[in-house]
Amino acid sequence: MNHTASRRAMSGAVLAACLAATAGCAGSGVAESAASTAPAASPRAPLPSQVGKPLPVALDAAVQARYGYGLSEANGGGQLERVTPQQWKVCFQKPGPLSDSVIFGVVRTQETCPGHWIDKLASPTS
Repeated sequence: MNHTASRRAMSGAVLAACLAATAGCAGSGVAESAASTAPAASPRAPLPSQVGKPLPVALDAAVQARYGYGLSEANGGGQLERVTPQQWKVCFQKPGPLSDSVIFGVVRTQETCPGHWIDKLASPTS
């Protein structure tokens, strides 16, 4: 038997031994009892309002809460992709498209927040 064939045979034997060892536990209830004692997933708490905060603070809060986030210019400029967070502040906040995401409506720090969010990312109504 050459070296490659020998390694394949040994790998097959190890795999068979592992499968045989775990097969004996299938009906023992060990896996079932471990699964039944696992804590149930709790619903995600909503992200506290970040309105009025500097964008870096809002992004840190979203990341700490394990939320994904998107940015939209609150004055109607649309989606922002590359920004220096220190130059922006949060004027509006809404849930994102996923249950663990949020969209921040932002303006540059020297600007005043608009009276309402001109959201270019809003879903079209039917």
